[in-house]
Amino acid sequence: VALERRACLTPQTESMLAASHAHSCFLSSSLRSRSVARGAVNNLLEGRRRARLGTPAPFSSASLHQSRTDTTTHAHRGLRTARRRFGRCGFRKSFAATAGQVIGIEEHYDGKGKVVLVTGANSGIGLEASRQLASAGCTVLVAARTVDKAARATAEVQAVAMDGGSAEPMVLDLADLASIKAWASAYLASGRTLDAIVCNAGVAPDREGSGAGGAMRDEGLAVQRTADGFEQTIGVNHLSHFALVLELMPALLSTPHSRVVITSGEIHNPESPDGKNGSPPTLGALAGLASGAAFNMCDGGTFDGNKSYKDSKLCGILFMRELARRLGEVEGGVVANAFSPGFVPSSALFRNQSAPVRALLKYAFNYPPLATSVQTAGLFTMHMVLGHEPGRASGQYYCGAPDFVKAGEAAGIGFLRGIFRPEFAAKQPSAEACDDQVARRLWELSEDLVGVKFKVAEKLKV
Repeated sequence: VALERRACLTPQTESMLAASHAHSCFLSSSLRSRSVARGAVNNLLEGRRRARLGTPAPFSSASLHQSRTDTTTHAHRGLRTARRRFGRCGFRKSFAATAGQVIGIEEHYDGKGKVVLVTGANSGIGLEASRQLASAGCTVLVAARTVDKAARATAEVQAVAMDGGSAEPMVLDLADLASIKAWASAYLASGRTLDAIVCNAGVAPDREGSGAGGAMRDEGLAVQRTADGFEQTIGVNHLSHFALVLELMPALLSTPHSRVVITSGEIHNPESPDGKNGSPPTLGALAGLASGAAFNMCDGGTFDGNKSYKDSKLCGILFMRELARRLGEVEGGVVANAFSPGFVPSSALFRNQSAPVRALLKYAFNYPPLATSVQTAGLFTMHMVLGHEPGRASGQYYCGAPDFVKAGEAAGIGFLRGIFRPEFAAKQPSAEACDDQVARRLWELSEDLVGVKFKVAEKLKV
């Protein structure tokens, strides 16, 4: 959609435009205007021809009225062309740049020399974020539950590493505190620095009880438990990351301008569309956690898989805010923030759903007002780790728009921002997520459950 605005196309921008064209195709599909995509293709070809001649590429309104075409085919064709002409690494890096322009993030990400630990890095958002971080020059510690998963993901990340970036496999079982503590102890003993931890891994109960599906309402599900007896959703999504961050705090504090990034979601908010689906998220008086490791729900109620997943995302924001408060706004200290990647149907969280649910999610992904691509979610994550704005203040919650919204704005349809969500920026989380008393109580109970204390007493603000 921005093709006609460029006078001359350079080799460095052609792959970016191909990726931008993919966004345009999704936009036109959503608006039921597939002829717009055909016009975009014609403008792309015309722009390339005129670039060779050194003449501007005017906007061709006539091309908007040509015959209908299959937008998905054109999108895939554009992406394949970019990969073929500029190579996989060059394409991925230029795609990230284009996606940044679409969602309103326009900055160069420099991760050279930075070491970033990403949990859940073997699939979905974690894998895509690891790719983008490695392509920006970071050394990515690819954490996964098994050796095979970590090795496969590391190979994928290493394949796109640029500017000195690299990937290292890390076996880390977040359902077992012993694994977390052993790994953290070995890392601290190595004396390595740590620039960021991305607490991305997450599970949610599914109907088969594997704990790796989407968060669906089903009070009849059996409670799945971690090796330490915790209800699995809260145990993995919150308590394991709480223990991991506290265990690795010495490495974070010894590294200037380090960051802790929590992957949360709008589902934590009972006023959001996702939060309204099923029982609303709330921790109540935290009676469940106060009862000990055998809790079923944080608030002490009957197990509800849907609510447990929502509560885990609420716990993530409360943990982040209390961590930021305890560390304080120290110059060069640890910055802790959380963000929502948006609704990403292609992420690993939704893979173990029933066939009807997967079909519905596939439709949602093809209807971008409802969805965010995994590439854009990966870019959100990289922005939280390397972006200038998230590094300026601690205790913030960031939220972004689906690809559709920013692509629509790029096309001049600015009113879409008012209809859907704003661009990726800090925003106010739910009322309960801002409750400092709940955050402090959650912190204290979490310390008791995982057996790890905040060891930097001189940094405490109480």
